Amino acid sequence: MERIPRDLFHQFNFLNNLAVGKDGSICFVGTRQDVDSNSYISHIYQLKDGSVRQLTTGKNESSFFFEDDDKILFTARRSDDKTVHTEYYRLDLKHGGEATAAFTIPMAGGPLKDIGDFYLMTGTTDLNCPDYHLLSVEDREKYEKEKEENADYQVVDEYPFFFNGAGFINKTRSSLYLIDKKTCSVERITPATLDVESSDYSDGEILYTGIDYDAVKGKWSQVYRYEIASGKTECLYGKDDMLISGVRHYKGKTLILGTYGEKYGVTESSKLYFLEGGQMTLFMDKDLSLWSSVGTDSKWGRGKGMDIVDGELFLTPTIAPNSPLARIDGDDLTYLTDFKGTVNDFCVTDDGIFVIAMEDQKLQEIYRVREDGSLLQLTNINTPILKDRYVAVPERVVVDKQPCSVEGWVLKPYDYDPGRKYPAILDIHGGPRSAYGEIYYHEMQYWASEGFIVMYCNPHGSDGYGNEFADIRKEKYGGIDYEDLMDFTDEVIRRYPVDEKRVAVTGGSYGGYMTNWIIGHTDRFCCAASQRSISNWMSMMLASDYGLDVPFEHGFDDIYDCTEGLWRASPLKYADKVKTPTLFIHSFEDYRCPMPEGFQMFTAIRAQGVEARMCLFRGENHELSRSGKPKHRSRRLKEITEWIKKYTA
Repeated sequence: MERIPRDLFHQFNFLNNLAVGKDGSICFVGTRQDVDSNSYISHIYQLKDGSVRQLTTGKNESSFFFEDDDKILFTARRSDDKTVHTEYYRLDLKHGGEATAAFTIPMAGGPLKDIGDFYLMTGTTDLNCPDYHLLSVEDREKYEKEKEENADYQVVDEYPFFFNGAGFINKTRSSLYLIDKKTCSVERITPATLDVESSDYSDGEILYTGIDYDAVKGKWSQVYRYEIASGKTECLYGKDDMLISGVRHYKGKTLILGTYGEKYGVTESSKLYFLEGGQMTLFMDKDLSLWSSVGTDSKWGRGKGMDIVDGELFLTPTIAPNSPLARIDGDDLTYLTDFKGTVNDFCVTDDGIFVIAMEDQKLQEIYRVREDGSLLQLTNINTPILKDRYVAVPERVVVDKQPCSVEGWVLKPYDYDPGRKYPAILDIHGGPRSAYGEIYYHEMQYWASEGFIVMYCNPHGSDGYGNEFADIRKEKYGGIDYEDLMDFTDEVIRRYPVDEKRVAVTGGSYGGYMTNWIIGHTDRFCCAASQRSISNWMSMMLASDYGLDVPFEHGFDDIYDCTEGLWRASPLKYADKVKTPTLFIHSFEDYRCPMPEGFQMFTAIRAQGVEARMCLFRGENHELSRSGKPKHRSRRLKEITEWIKKYTA
């Protein structure tokens, strides 16, 4: 049996956007890494009669839907037009042949939803030219030329002004547009200054939520209804008191996913409400996340987390360590899948339920859901990649403690011998409202193949165990979560042959924060690798893309009454205690945990003689480990592994 090599992930096929046609053919988007161009290439594929065939031949075909029984409509960039536009193509699945151009719209558009005589589209509005889509070709070219001439300057006059993965977003909004099928004309139906966050369509009405602002975006969303026939908009909920994450037409009513955060603050899980007459009536509170937050570095893109089919609502909640498919039945949930793993995308049809899933230690494949909730595998797209390779089976370790037990797992190293001592790595997830599960995680499987005992757990703050467990406000950051991680490490050392002098710690985002915190509070680890980390909550509050949320997430009322508490929770405060050699990984375009978070900690410990190294990635953002350029992902893993090997040798 062969070891897992570091760059095996270059061979992975990432699957999403699952759809099933009336004839039973399954279509999906497959994305692979192209190392030569250091990029990702996406195509649309069809699974029919047990075989998979590629339908498109471009490089970035990632959005499509079934236009009718035989045709799909998808986006692609195939023309030489340099102005901002979106091209749509039509492909006949029944008769075959090449895709033909369907229409082009003069703006940056997203996925389409077929709503009868129109397509509903979410697109970007530039407030410097909100009616760009109405300009003539000449005027658009003139505007693009002016933008190019001013490309060296970035003006900021509102908040938020940048966002991770999107770059600078000053003076831009997400808007809803209608595209007339006959004329291909485009009409914006939401105010230019309103930032749309979710939408849904049914029977001539479009529901949407969003926040209207002209200087600083608030926290609280409003709910609107747009009637297509009359062109009229009505505000259904205009109060500033609710965090709204979604809206749906459900059972003839307006269903809201949101929370008032009355007990657990702004990180409280969304509940389900019915909105009637301007009032919210609680429909369901299951004390769980209504979407999947189980992490992995072996998928790319997002699938459906919620959908309504024939009036029934389906969703993929997190019940750590799994994320099943569930259906709302009355005021309760019925779980439709029963397996170890996560549902990444799904499609409910009259002929059955189909999912893209990660089952046990397998990579993504397409499955049909059996009546008993088990999965029938339909594809073998990724299966050969792991064949005859050592894939460690996660062994569950539970730390029994008060107020709650802590769940985690251990991966045994390649050629494990219980009679010898091994170096170990503690890997900490991001979030903190995220979770580790029992699915394939490449970096940890690679480390197991390299001879490490790998341990990882879900400390307090993690998702999937209810709001009480996830609540680490009121200066609990660096408190109960730190204790959980240390107790878990102790338990693993008690059960497994770990060489206590050769234990490393690493983690990204919140995991990077905890890594920074740990090295300032103990020298038990021989080395650390802090990735896209947080070192100073004060600078995070004022210089990250979600900064103004920081005090609320810590349980404070505003950005002015929190300074002492945020500083006490900042790893930088304890940097003078650090003795652990530490590697810092950051990305130039990470606006979630900006580079200065790494700079501050690096400088503070290097200045006092602690061994440290920093590796910075140009052209990458907060998602480096999950969707960064292939070569950069490889270099990141190489940096971390070589650093750890240096101090665990």
